[in-house]
Amino acid sequence: MIQRILPQIDQITRDTSISHFLLMFGYRMFSFYFPLFLIEKGYSVPQIGYVYLFIYLPIALAAPFVGFLNHKINPALLTIIGIAGYACYALSMLFAWDFWIFLLLQVMLGIAAACYFVSSRAMLMGFHLKNPNRSFGWFYSSSLYVDILAPALGALLIWFGNFYLVFLASLIAHVLNVIFVAWRLYAKAKVLKDHTNIRQMAGNFKEMGKGLAHRMMLAALAVSLATLFVTGIYRSFFFVFLREEGWQEQSILLYGTISSIAFALFSLLVIKRLGRESSVQAIREGGGIFSLTTILLGFGVFFAPLLNFVSVLIITLLHGAGGMMVGSGKSGLLSKRFFAYPEEAGALDTIFAPLASAFGSLAAGLMIGVWGFGSVFMGAGMLVGGTVIAAFFLGKRNFG
Repeated sequence: MIQRILPQIDQITRDTSISHFLLMFGYRMFSFYFPLFLIEKGYSVPQIGYVYLFIYLPIALAAPFVGFLNHKINPALLTIIGIAGYACYALSMLFAWDFWIFLLLQVMLGIAAACYFVSSRAMLMGFHLKNPNRSFGWFYSSSLYVDILAPALGALLIWFGNFYLVFLASLIAHVLNVIFVAWRLYAKAKVLKDHTNIRQMAGNFKEMGKGLAHRMMLAALAVSLATLFVTGIYRSFFFVFLREEGWQEQSILLYGTISSIAFALFSLLVIKRLGRESSVQAIREGGGIFSLTTILLGFGVFFAPLLNFVSVLIITLLHGAGGMMVGSGKSGLLSKRFFAYPEEAGALDTIFAPLASAFGSLAAGLMIGVWGFGSVFMGAGMLVGGTVIAAFFLGKRNFG
């Protein structure tokens, strides 16, 4: 009965997704409210943009090197190193730092994230997955199930301990994750080790570059990058936006909890749909949904009655579904096309999200103060929509 309700999942996908769940549980307890934490520390909107830039950019820069290390070191060990970096970051947040040291800690977090996500994706891509779209749907959605508990628990801990308790709880979650990966994934990941050298790795990337030059790949990746750019804007400033709209902190915490639970359940339907669609279809349809909902959010700023609790909840549910479809479709496409190069494909897949999100966060930090949230959201949605339309015509023979 349960198998009929839930999408199928294989063992390697299950264990990797559980590790992703634990990682994001430790991280989301505080990151969900991190913009509010930065505001409490007195940071301006441009400074918040720089903080997220210093998290995302190191992920993109470190990803190729971590991809190379996956040829030399058990990917599960690199995954453990990444989780340990998250633990050290949570511990460091218990202390007060000046702004520049605080930025260096964001760099450390970015490198840790590169270690984790490149290696975990390489483990998935290195196995003959029956349905890559569905497997990556599980992988990405595992962090969404975190949001059933993490935002509510984080809110309670912040309420009673003013962020100190939540950082301590995050540290404990990451330690448990290290133990889980060592127990469940270390032995399985050994099959991915080989003796590739730098020259061979460069050759692998060169071969992948030829595949990326295909019209279908260029079109699909253009939509993915545009979506990720806007995700950087949304993820960094959405709670700041709600405060600008006059929402009280209690309303924001309640919204965060309800929206997270609702999307965790809604994502099951999205995963089922991903299992029936091609990767390119998922990217095209997800990009369209993502574009329309971002425009609606910006439009609502100029017509304040439209942005009530219920309407914002519905818009963000659809917005999240669109982003999930694009992300899963992109990873599934890379996995199928570059199965022979799982480590390089994992590195390439990891580069896209943080690089685009980094510049999205930076651009938003500079533009919001000038144009306001409404204009920025509408412009961002039009950017994604225009990219979807252009990509569709560019690769129309291959889309479907």
